[in-house]
Amino acid sequence: MYMCSDMYVRLLFLIVCAKLSSPYKVSGSPTWRSSNCSMLKLPSQDINPLYKVRCFGLSVIPTGTLPPVEIMDLSGNSLTQIESRSFQFCCASVSYTTWLSFANNFLTKVGNGSFDCFVSLKNLSLQLNSLVQLEAGTFHGLYSLETLLLKSNLLKEIPYESPKRLDNLETLDLSGNSFNSFAFGDYFSQKNKPRSLKKLYLADMDDLNIHKAPESCCGGSCRTYYEVLDFRQLYNVKMDTELFRCYHIDNLYFSEFPTLYEPSILDALRCSHVNNLHVNTGGEQAKSSSLVLTDASFKSLTYQNCNETFVRRIGLNFVRLVEVRKFVFSNIKGLEYIDLSKNQIHRVDPEAFANVDNLRGINISHNYLQSVPMIKYTYNVTLIEYIDLSWNKIFQDKISIGIVPKRFKSIYSQTKSVVLAGSWFTYAFADYGVSALESLNISHCKIGWFDLGHISQLSALPLRVMDVSYNNLLEIPIDWLKYLHHLEYFDFSGNHVVYNDEVDNAFKHHVNLTCIKFNQVLNIEQGLNTGIMFSGLMVKQLYFIRSNIRSISSSAFTGSVHLRLLDVSYNKITGLEKDIFQTNYLLEELNLRGNQIRVLDPSTFSSLVNLRSLDIENNRFLCNCDIIPLQQWIIDKLYLTVGTSRILLRNVTCSLHSSRSYVDIIEWDSEALCWKKATKIVGIVLGCLLLSTACAVFGFSVRFQALFWYEMIKSKVSYHKALPRNRSDVYEYQAYISCVPDSVDEAWVVRQLLCAIENPPYELTPMKLCFPSRDFKPGCPKMVSAANNLRLSKHALVILSKDYVANSWTRFELSMVSEMWRNSERSAESLIVVYLKRHGESLVGVERLPVLGVRRNAWLVWPTDVADRPSFWMKLRRSLAK
Repeated sequence: MYMCSDMYVRLLFLIVCAKLSSPYKVSGSPTWRSSNCSMLKLPSQDINPLYKVRCFGLSVIPTGTLPPVEIMDLSGNSLTQIESRSFQFCCASVSYTTWLSFANNFLTKVGNGSFDCFVSLKNLSLQLNSLVQLEAGTFHGLYSLETLLLKSNLLKEIPYESPKRLDNLETLDLSGNSFNSFAFGDYFSQKNKPRSLKKLYLADMDDLNIHKAPESCCGGSCRTYYEVLDFRQLYNVKMDTELFRCYHIDNLYFSEFPTLYEPSILDALRCSHVNNLHVNTGGEQAKSSSLVLTDASFKSLTYQNCNETFVRRIGLNFVRLVEVRKFVFSNIKGLEYIDLSKNQIHRVDPEAFANVDNLRGINISHNYLQSVPMIKYTYNVTLIEYIDLSWNKIFQDKISIGIVPKRFKSIYSQTKSVVLAGSWFTYAFADYGVSALESLNISHCKIGWFDLGHISQLSALPLRVMDVSYNNLLEIPIDWLKYLHHLEYFDFSGNHVVYNDEVDNAFKHHVNLTCIKFNQVLNIEQGLNTGIMFSGLMVKQLYFIRSNIRSISSSAFTGSVHLRLLDVSYNKITGLEKDIFQTNYLLEELNLRGNQIRVLDPSTFSSLVNLRSLDIENNRFLCNCDIIPLQQWIIDKLYLTVGTSRILLRNVTCSLHSSRSYVDIIEWDSEALCWKKATKIVGIVLGCLLLSTACAVFGFSVRFQALFWYEMIKSKVSYHKALPRNRSDVYEYQAYISCVPDSVDEAWVVRQLLCAIENPPYELTPMKLCFPSRDFKPGCPKMVSAANNLRLSKHALVILSKDYVANSWTRFELSMVSEMWRNSERSAESLIVVYLKRHGESLVGVERLPVLGVRRNAWLVWPTDVADRPSFWMKLRRSLAK
């Protein structure tokens, strides 16, 4: 009795283990078994695991029971409807589901209460289907739902009660449907809207009429907040003029600028709070050919009877703007940032940004500006901090060559660069009250020289960030920099430096300068090695990436005591002096990646007590005894943390000179390759002695194999010399026997083959065969004998077995046969193969001997049945007689 109960317990345990194994195959009713569904156990620390369901090729929703499911993916099938009772048999299992997708099906109907069992569902996707209508109770019970995607269906409306039940809904996507009219207030008023709705998408619709604004409640607790409202790709849209009156919107999206010409859209924004107004095509080309911003473009935003319109950011990207005329953004209360980048702007009116009281930043990068715009700020515009003019085609038609030094005239005329006049700064900023400009980006603009006119007034600007990278500058603008006393960040990357004495004192007036970039500046090495350029500065970050630096002197950073980050990666540095960082005790990050350093002394970093990150990857370290101190230092810093701070080291590799491969310097076994100095000579002597002994022993053990290969190569090279010179069609032998020497095959030849062919029964004609063990001439080299006898034999008879392919002598004989084929002395029909197939053996593979494969269909197989052997001998004699 106890044995029976123990057996049942074990059987039950095996069944439970099989069901809990991963991946879990869906079981239950026959419908689930027949469907193409699989289930993968999700990683979890809970006792009861959760699973992910993925199904393909479904036309109806399967039925039956399921284990607990967290993710159910039924997208990309052929489902046409979801019934209210589709999940009734697995209701308990789907109560754990948080992510459900029916995307990319053919759904036309979703019944009431279809999702009643999904009490924990947070994400539901019904996009890319053919839904025409939703019933009022479709989403009943989804109290935890946060994201609902109904994009790209055929919906003309959604029931009034549907979104009202979704108390935790945060994202709703209705884009790409067929709404002709959308009663915004019915769904998303302060009274009816889901309390947590933050993102609403109504993009990609035509002839949409958005009407019925919410209740007239605009203050304090009544105001409704949205993070995202998306109205991109809306064409011929009409909006209620007070649609957003009581809304506070962080990000409002329109597709392209022609939409803003429709008064109803901008009228709907009056008296609203919009932090960011985005007008772009998402990187795609705008449908209009060209656009011009005029003073009437944003007229509705400056509505005189409204004092509560706050648009803080306007972005107009990828919309093919060609011109910005005057007073475009006038009187837009709260506007702080304007982004006009990635367009085709050729001209900006000097008064385009007039009367924008709170403007702090302007981005006109990636356009076609051919000159620096003379921007006027005619009113109280004193907060401007950022202007980006990078990636333009700034070029002035009339340039005074006289302002360029004589030594640069020839270079200047060839590069056709830009002269950036100091009068532009004084006219555009200092003379018009813009006294708070802190950041200026004029990179990638082909600027070749800075004019010196009126530059003394630059001292009135608190400019902290200046980016002149990737222009055609031929020297550092020292005369400009000396008036920018507040400068903290200076980027001169991608330009050129002609070294002179003034370069050493380029930054002597900038005690607050903390970050300098000289990336891809090819002639900066001489100025760097003097040690004067950055001496006495507060500079904390220095960048010299890809600047063709070959060496750094020990005095290069002597005066940079505040330096915290140094990046000299991807140069041609071959080594560092030991005292190069003697005064840089505050240095925390050092990047030496991609140089040509072979040996690095760890004592170089002895003074860097605050070093946190060191990158010496992709250098040319050699795995030899000289690298052992660096290896030990790296190991100490990585693993021995007592009393010191651990340094974050990147992957460091060294190259093995013998194999030209790279290994991790920590994993490289230095003790196996390097000896201590005291035992170095003894080790070399012992090594030479052992090597000579090993060579002698090895040579003695393989002397016969070496002789064999020597004769084989010699026979291949001088094949014709090894053969008799007299050519005759009279053969001495009917066939040359090729078999494995001293083997069972050779015994078969003696007992069976020679008796049956040379001494045949009855009155059959005897045939003479060349058997190497019997017919080779004594004293003659074996290779030469084989070549002679093959030449005197009409056929080559191969005794094929399992060991034939692996034998070196038989491979040599076949090479001689193929050589005769190549010289047209024998044809493929001269090769006869007898296959000695033992009982239970599979067919031997002859891939390594393609000569045998030529005649594979003509092989003669030695029969195991004695009654079939007379027939075998007759076939063999006929083959030999041809």
